[in-house]
Amino acid sequence: MKNKASEIRLGVHVKIPLTSIVTSIPKKNVNRFLMKLWDKFNESLGNVGCVHYYRPTPCQEIYEYRIHWSDNQLSFEAELHFFNHTAKGIIEIEFGAIDNNSKKKDVFVEHKIKEAIMDVLKIDLAEAQSIQAYMYVPFQTKHKLAGSYRLVESDLLIIKVDDEEGCTGHLFFPVVSTNSSDLIKETEDKATKICTRLTTITQNLFIAKLDLPRGKFTTDEFRSIISRYSSCDIFIDDSGFLKFKNTAPNTPLTNEIIDADDCILNSHIALPKQTDFIMRTISTKDDYQQSCARFAEGLYLRNLIDLQQLPPQSISYELIAYTATIEALLDSEKITKEIKCLKCNTTILKKDWKISEKYKLLITGLCSDDYLYKKYFRTLYEDRSKFVHTGKDLYDFTARRQGRPALLLGKRIATSRPEYYENIHELTGWLLRKHLYISASSETTTES
Repeated sequence: MKNKASEIRLGVHVKIPLTSIVTSIPKKNVNRFLMKLWDKFNESLGNVGCVHYYRPTPCQEIYEYRIHWSDNQLSFEAELHFFNHTAKGIIEIEFGAIDNNSKKKDVFVEHKIKEAIMDVLKIDLAEAQSIQAYMYVPFQTKHKLAGSYRLVESDLLIIKVDDEEGCTGHLFFPVVSTNSSDLIKETEDKATKICTRLTTITQNLFIAKLDLPRGKFTTDEFRSIISRYSSCDIFIDDSGFLKFKNTAPNTPLTNEIIDADDCILNSHIALPKQTDFIMRTISTKDDYQQSCARFAEGLYLRNLIDLQQLPPQSISYELIAYTATIEALLDSEKITKEIKCLKCNTTILKKDWKISEKYKLLITGLCSDDYLYKKYFRTLYEDRSKFVHTGKDLYDFTARRQGRPALLLGKRIATSRPEYYENIHELTGWLLRKHLYISASSETTTES
């Protein structure tokens, strides 16, 4: 991108030249750079209220992120253009400002914009963000906890609450945001992700209660809280996940979690021994995090359907969540395949995602045979595809009527839910945990 003197029109009829700064902000640091820049603008000039959009440029690899900065509480309007190279990141920034009263170029504001950009460019964006505070967020489960848990590697404290209405306990975790609005989003995002991971690991649904009051503590205050809540030593033995890599749940299992009751002791939820280890593993890959999120969403939908807070037709969306749980773990790269033309015998190369093939290989690779795939997951995949691509109900939701036989549909009995439905959530959770435990073990072996 050439350094150029563009002109912009702000307000009604005023044109001003833009100032340009050539930069080299790596792609991986772009969002962090922009977040820091917005904070800097807020400190030095005021609220970044704006209209923004993304558009192509004559160069196919460069896109322009254009921002018209305008707020009725500010004395100026500004324009910022960030030229974002799809491989290299931000390579150039243009900016200009006018005074709202005079409609003339606002030199002071432009100087403050440039000063803010230059200050942020000096920051080491690759450096790990430091902990600013610790937040606590209430969470809810069906059963009470066996005790409080301190997960050191995950920097997470889970406090059991027995007498407080509306929640089972509190999650304490670190946050790095300095801006108040960013802090709210970061807190809610982290609390939700922690709950999806705990849901995956225990097969019990954990829900972040974002509608309840939450709290903020300094690092010293958090240490004081830790000293008052010692971690309990009640854990579920989950060593079987690492011992028997190719055992399927249709055969006798040892120390593997399949259903929700496997993590229940005396009517209380107990965490598996390797919870901290697996939580840390999940945090290292976005694929793992997304898979856990989809699985937790499936259990959440099932819970609402069971409570009759959602109609039975919502089963279709629950099935999508279970399929997405597995698909999130798949390699999304296209596979190149050789194909020969039947007429001229010419060999051509065709690229395809082969998602269904990868889906099958992942499932059968985690089992001793293809029983689970044939009995449960092939039909699940077919049902998901039918619903997504046709938009039609998968099952006859009027089939079961009180005191009457089920209806017939061709060669089969019409049903309101699939035959595999009662077990599919447990089997999906088992497959996901199996994959996570094996991956965690492999990564540890590689590191050592």
